[in-house]
Amino acid sequence: MKKNANIKIVVDGELMDEVKSKDIYEDFVKKETKDGTYYTIDFPITKKNWKIKDNGLLYINRFFALDLSGSLDYQRNVYKTGDLVIDMKNEIVYKNGVILKLYPRSFRILKLFMESPHGRISRKSLVTIMEMENGKIVQENTLNQHMNRLKKALGKYEGNEYFHCVYRFGYIWTFPVESE
Repeated sequence: MKKNANIKIVVDGELMDEVKSKDIYEDFVKKETKDGTYYTIDFPITKKNWKIKDNGLLYINRFFALDLSGSLDYQRNVYKTGDLVIDMKNEIVYKNGVILKLYPRSFRILKLFMESPHGRISRKSLVTIMEMENGKIVQENTLNQHMNRLKKALGKYEGNEYFHCVYRFGYIWTFPVESE
């Protein structure tokens, strides 16, 4: 059994206040010690959550990323889940060997599912990411349309949809995901 190691990252109070105001804060646990207050992530971060490239370090936890190198890269090139094969580099999705036609936004949402530990994505996170990419306000109805479009394009596997909505949270991916 491998032992866990610790990495300590110090951020200023203003940044931590911003982290506290976002959905990503739920991944952090507040700890009080004689040396002061600090925050931890209480689940082990596995190798698939890290990318080391050109002396830089990238940590992806849901949508929280620390990039010291200034360059982002797809963490994995191919994911397999259910009867889907997702080629991230070429932005192609295969279902039983047949190429699915996805809108660019649908592929981006699918990519977020694949890169999210436990396949969880909050509605608030999706809206925030879509607004950052578009530079426009995203309405709830727009998000619903994108999610329904993706759900329809992917279809079902073994009688189950690939993701489902969780009341007052967002969406959860249904099937295990393997990466190559």
